[in-house]
Amino acid sequence: MDSNIRSVVKTALSGVSGITGGIFYGRTYETPGTPYVVFFEFAGSSFRDTENSYEEIFVQFSCFDKAVNPKAIETIANSIYDTLDGASLTYTSFEDVSTLGFRRPFLGPGDDQYWQIITEIGLIIEAK
Repeated sequence: MDSNIRSVVKTALSGVSGITGGIFYGRTYETPGTPYVVFFEFAGSSFRDTENSYEEIFVQFSCFDKAVNPKAIETIANSIYDTLDGASLTYTSFEDVSTLGFRRPFLGPGDDQYWQIITEIGLIIEAK
């Protein structure tokens, strides 16, 4: 995923309400507010049909929230999916390939409990 695509995804995510702690690409060493989202690509492949070339990219979104009840972050995860599904990616085509999600509690900075929801979304990018 090149930086232009990262920028498009980050811009789309900025339209999701409730992400008050920030949107980060790759690992963050900051101590963000909550809830926050970290995204990165973890797999990719190229293929072509008779007329076009495509690149298939899977992006993993990790949503973090410091809360006893993870319902709010579930809403954010669903909003991310809906936002990207309806995003107008100007120089690409977008197609949902797969999505999965689960939530788990873990200890974050300062041993505070955080909830994490991981969602994987496939993007098919049409080569120009």
